[in-house]
Amino acid sequence: MKKSLTLATIIILLLVVFVKVFPTHINSNHKYTITTPYEYPITPEDPKWAELDTNPKKIRACRVPDEIIAKMTTEALLETVLNHPLSTNMFVYSSYGVGFNTIKELYGTGLGQLMLRTDLPEAIINVYNKFEISTAAIDEKTEWEEIKTKYSKEIDDTWKMSVLDVIAVKAVSESTDQRTKSNLEEFAKVKNDKKAVNQIIYGSFANTFYKAMEEFNAPQTRNYETYVTTPRGSEVEATYVTVEEYPTQAEKDKVSDKMFILYGIRPIRDATSTYNCHSYAWYSQSLPNPYNVWD
Repeated sequence: MKKSLTLATIIILLLVVFVKVFPTHINSNHKYTITTPYEYPITPEDPKWAELDTNPKKIRACRVPDEIIAKMTTEALLETVLNHPLSTNMFVYSSYGVGFNTIKELYGTGLGQLMLRTDLPEAIINVYNKFEISTAAIDEKTEWEEIKTKYSKEIDDTWKMSVLDVIAVKAVSESTDQRTKSNLEEFAKVKNDKKAVNQIIYGSFANTFYKAMEEFNAPQTRNYETYVTTPRGSEVEATYVTVEEYPTQAEKDKVSDKMFILYGIRPIRDATSTYNCHSYAWYSQSLPNPYNVWD
């Protein structure tokens, strides 16, 4: 009887030790219970979107609740970030880094929590594979309206893939596992090289991953902080920006269409990647003006 009791006691103690030593392994698959991306309550396709007449109102309407972010799998959270109606605002700032941090800190997409997930590189590869990249040959003389109608999904995916490219670069730079880092980097390069085959659809967004790699690895060769002098002699902070102009008319039209969808406005001239309204008003109206002023 005593031997049986002793044996039972030992087994119980071993089970207690096992649970204490391996709780993360046992419970890790049960932490994230939401496996689908968040469905935003309002999008640019909704008639009421136009009633949100400022960017802060749009941001507030699309914030993802923290309790949902905490329960989403990494892949679902990544797709939630990509699907955010204003995720492409990442590209309206003076650099990818500024755009990334602004989205992470102010937009409530869950991007900050996403970057803490250890399985993010794997999730990025899985989401990359969901995008169909078109390599169809398109005559450069084809009207944009015809291209937009035929390749509407590919054009919409262009924006999402570019956001994914920037997130991939950040994941590569922050990963401590060399094999994971190399695998993700090589995979992203293959996807960007495939996009580069079709400049009509993807244009300057075909190589976002390479551009982000260049900026994050050697920011001094791209944008840098400086000062400009206003007509009245005041010095104001500015960013000297080395960006490429949109290469084709189709690309300019694509950007104009995106701004119209998000904000209901169209530029009175072709879209440009170099124009900055504050710099134009307070510093120089010269078209090649390379300085961005934000305050």
